[in-house]
Amino acid sequence: MPPVPAVTLHSHVDLDASPVRLNDEEFLLVQRCRVAVNSGISTRFVDTSGECFLRVEADPRMQFTLEYFVRENDGLADYHPGRKLSDRSIAFLAGDDPRHQFAEDGVFIYESANDDDGPGELRGGSCVISYDLHSGLDLTTYPVTSVTPTSYTDIPANAAPTELTSTAKNLLLEDIFYGEENLGASAFTVAAYNGDPAGAGTLLHSITETTPWEGVDGITDAFTYYANPPADLVFNSTGSSRSVSHLRLSRGATVLCDVELDSPVTIPANTTLRVPAANLAITLRYHWGPAVSGGNGPGTQGNADEHPAKHFLGYCLGGNRFSHFPEACFDLQIYETDPSGDPAAQPLDSFRVESTSALWTVSGLTVVPATLLIGANEAPSTDWDYTNIILRLCQTNVWVINHNNSTPYTIASGSKYNSATEPALDIT
Repeated sequence: MPPVPAVTLHSHVDLDASPVRLNDEEFLLVQRCRVAVNSGISTRFVDTSGECFLRVEADPRMQFTLEYFVRENDGLADYHPGRKLSDRSIAFLAGDDPRHQFAEDGVFIYESANDDDGPGELRGGSCVISYDLHSGLDLTTYPVTSVTPTSYTDIPANAAPTELTSTAKNLLLEDIFYGEENLGASAFTVAAYNGDPAGAGTLLHSITETTPWEGVDGITDAFTYYANPPADLVFNSTGSSRSVSHLRLSRGATVLCDVELDSPVTIPANTTLRVPAANLAITLRYHWGPAVSGGNGPGTQGNADEHPAKHFLGYCLGGNRFSHFPEACFDLQIYETDPSGDPAAQPLDSFRVESTSALWTVSGLTVVPATLLIGANEAPSTDWDYTNIILRLCQTNVWVINHNNSTPYTIASGSKYNSATEPALDIT
């Protein structure tokens, strides 16, 4: 009686319960089955100078290498490389389910074969069968589970947010009133220091933020807006412990602000430093209008989306000028009463003013006209009495300045608005 194989593989028909014999040409007496799994073969294409210009990553693959004896080199032992085999083969090669998280809808490909015939022996050989992954990993049998990392040390929240520096505000005003983009042209970075970065502090980590902090988090008061990072800030771990006392936010070489932690934080070795988004708040206090008589502020801004500090803070913290305020001009308008909160209010006069150093002078945190700004229309026979001068970005309508006075000013009949004789447009 012919030998009975320990493991059999068949590519076409179902096996029955009868004894398996070697006289069927497609049956193999399998001696060994080796399984190899890889993440896919990477193919690199290089030019004549040796520089890689294309890299192709293949899908993950599972390969079975079979060593066997046969009576005749027919059937599976003599297939042409590249032939697709029955999916039923998986039951013989890997048990009921594929191994290593491979899904069950892959394809078996007969790749290569070697013959090894010795005198006085059954014909021997080996072949390689590949199982190509089609639909991705089996995430039903092997679901992805959420794991909370334990190797983080978090920076706690400070008692108070941190304000942008005067230098950053000055550059912000120059970009707005001169129609430039100096802050926005540089990378936005957040760095961790041991010690004061303005003094002898030591740089520990630095990351470049690619997502702007859009300044959409909240209004503190009529002048002030605050922003948090859009996601947690995660710095690399190191093999040694370190102490973090400061965070520095910069646009290129311009320091936006230095955040001094309420108390230094010690980060153990091989532990990642993390700043939870809610634990870091940056503010911009932008005086978009002087106090009214009595010192109660500029009046109520009706639309929070027009809050200038929101847009200007988002620009400073990673944005670019022409996405936050794409215009390079203003609309200067005079109103009989404060238009805050009244979108239907109509100005007495409105005219366009360019954003250019020829028309504006920025000195520190003060902005004044560099030349006379003359209105477009003359006051009618009844004069114009007005309380508010509004400067808006001409497309987004963000209020840059709102001068609000409880005592009206007057433009005489036949005269136009003149910045030399009316209140200066300054920011303090």
